[in-house]
Amino acid sequence: MTTAQKWIGVLLSLVLIGVSAFNTILLLDQKDQLQTAQGQISSLQSQLSQAGTDINTLKSQLTAVNGHLATLDGQIGELLKLSTAQVDAIASVMASVVYIEVDYYDRSTGERGTVSGSGTIMDSRGYILTNRHVVENATNVTVILPNKQVYTAEDFWIDDFMDVA
Repeated sequence: MTTAQKWIGVLLSLVLIGVSAFNTILLLDQKDQLQTAQGQISSLQSQLSQAGTDINTLKSQLTAVNGHLATLDGQIGELLKLSTAQVDAIASVMASVVYIEVDYYDRSTGERGTVSGSGTIMDSRGYILTNRHVVENATNVTVILPNKQVYTAEDFWIDDFMDVA
């Protein structure tokens, strides 16, 4: 074997040792990176598990909120019915409410004048309910309907005890 061949052998041996050392360093680095990655994966799995638990909790809370919303919808519907009940009641009787204008003469004082009040049509015959003090001492009673029709009352009765006429 020649000296050149020996030197080539030594050189090749050194190169192999260098490559082997480099590969060992790379493997150790990759092992560290793999351990770091496995730790990160484990942490992410834990976070994902917690997120799943949080999502289930939120779903449960959302179900409860939906139940409360349904209850509130029902309550709002009832409140709307109640809030319009008075308006509906007034609207249903409004056509029967009349304006009454009375010319009067009080014999005890000699006073003459005009007063007004309201009344309610009670039936289809034209009977109207009002207060006694509205038609007391009346000489002429004029009734005006909501549609502006004007009538003169012909007969009226007074109940002093109940203050109705």
